[in-house]
Amino acid sequence: MEKLEKINFGNADGKKEARRSNFEALFYDNDGYFEKLSDPDRFLIIGRKGTGKTLLLEFFKKTMRKKEHTFVGSADVSDFLSVKLHNFDEKEINLEEMTIFWQYFLLKEFTHLILNNEKAIQRMMSKSFKDLKKLDRKLQTTLQTITASESDEFSLGADLEKGGIGGNVQAKGNETRVMVPAKYYEEFTQLMDKVNSFINSTNYSYYLTMDDIDELNSKVKDKETFYYLTIAFINALNKINDGLWTEKQNGKVIATLRTDLLDELNIRSDNLSKIIFDCQISINWFSSLDREDNPLMKMVLHKVRASIKEYQEVSDKKLFDKLFPSSPRGVNGFVDYLLKKSFGRPRDIVYFLRMYVQIFHEDRYFDYKNLNKCVPQYASFFYQDLENEINVLSNRSEVLSLLDLIQRQKVKNFNFEMVHKYYEENKDEFPEIKSSSI
Repeated sequence: MEKLEKINFGNADGKKEARRSNFEALFYDNDGYFEKLSDPDRFLIIGRKGTGKTLLLEFFKKTMRKKEHTFVGSADVSDFLSVKLHNFDEKEINLEEMTIFWQYFLLKEFTHLILNNEKAIQRMMSKSFKDLKKLDRKLQTTLQTITASESDEFSLGADLEKGGIGGNVQAKGNETRVMVPAKYYEEFTQLMDKVNSFINSTNYSYYLTMDDIDELNSKVKDKETFYYLTIAFINALNKINDGLWTEKQNGKVIATLRTDLLDELNIRSDNLSKIIFDCQISINWFSSLDREDNPLMKMVLHKVRASIKEYQEVSDKKLFDKLFPSSPRGVNGFVDYLLKKSFGRPRDIVYFLRMYVQIFHEDRYFDYKNLNKCVPQYASFFYQDLENEINVLSNRSEVLSLLDLIQRQKVKNFNFEMVHKYYEENKDEFPEIKSSSI
């Protein structure tokens, strides 16, 4: 048997794993998610943090880029904030305007995906392409020159209240130049029509992707703004994809969304669940199956085969027995152990097994009695990931206080009665915790 150090389990970060030369070989499509994503009505990948949403999106991008006459682009939160700043300066977007502004942003990014591949498609000069290019130029920042009385050079900020759009005034001598961002919504309907017209007229395919929408959480003034911006994003995504739909199925915008964030959004929206039901691909690894039949273990065995040629033709059962042998009494608790030490997510399992390989890299199989020696380093990663996950929750402070309450017990095993008793005796130290929560 080969040493465990030869196994490439991939990365905890999906974007870093996607940069590997053997990424596509390592990728494990648990439930045919890639095929589901090819359905034109499915454009939202939903799952818990660490379940592989980014991996699926990256696999889709790499696979589609290999197809002839197919172009794939990416947008992210920083792109959105840049466009927002350009159109609104430091002002917030009104609630009633959020959805249409998201539509504008996505259409603008989709337009750039088309125009940036002009040479690659041999400078298509169809009328729909020319119209789209002309309109895109019109939407760029315009310069207006006005005459002022002679004065010394000056520069001042101007707050153009009309439309809530920011501007800058710069002058030297008798000329003043005012830079005014185009009022996006005046051209929005035209842009939507031109993009949809182009997609209907072309035989090429275009896919725009957007990942990590939850990063907006730390970029806006408060959680409620974040929640409503995200609701608006999903509504805009639905409207844009409705407009891009054709029988050729050659245009789509795809995004990812965390399940815990979706729970917060549903509380604040009446019709979101209807949209989500039709467009989602839900990633879920939960299973009561054991040993080599468990989906997470099938993922592990797939990565082993992708790393070591010797094992490529070995069945799941034989490979599992080689790498995760039962005790002399015939008991095998590997899967149960890994699930109990994790949330049952691919990220957890990959990180834990990587810890094991780092410590016992000379081993040729996973020894059950050595698993606990990996826990201290793994626990630090697990707790940090947990803290990051709860950042999007509206009751984040309360959850962190509950975790602190549990830590105060300073024991490996605890029960509800023990924690509740400590809370009642030290209630003043946990003001964030509601009595009804414990």
